[in-house]
Parts: sequence; C-alpha cells; structure tokens
Amino acid sequence: MLDAFTKVVSQADTRGDYVSDAQIDALKAMVSDGTKRLDTVNRITSNSSTIVANAARALFAEQ
Repeated sequence: MLDAFTKVVSQADTRGDYVSDAQIDALKAMVSDGTKRLDTVNRITSNSSTIVANAARALFAEQ
C-alpha cells in the first residue's frame, strides 16, 4: 500500500512529470493537518482520566 507521498511521486514518475507545486502544497497541508490531529489525540489521552471521572459523575448524578 502506498502512502500519500509515494503515490504522488509514483504518479508523477509514471507521467514523466515533476511533482507540481500544487501537489507539494497539498502534501504540506496534509502533514499540517496530521500534526493537529496528533496534538488533539495527545490532549485527549493525557486528560482521559479526568474526562472519564467527569462523565461518571454526571452519569451517577442523573440516577
């Protein structure tokens, strides 16, 4: 299975073209978005016990 970078380069190579500026910009945007997602996952993971405790308190308060 090809990752996004390999796929873009492979397709350009098959066409005999260089990777375009637009393709490079799209790959940069993908990396930037990936970093944001990883930051979000890290924040949720580091606060998971608090999130679960608050959810449990809210659940038990309703009963």
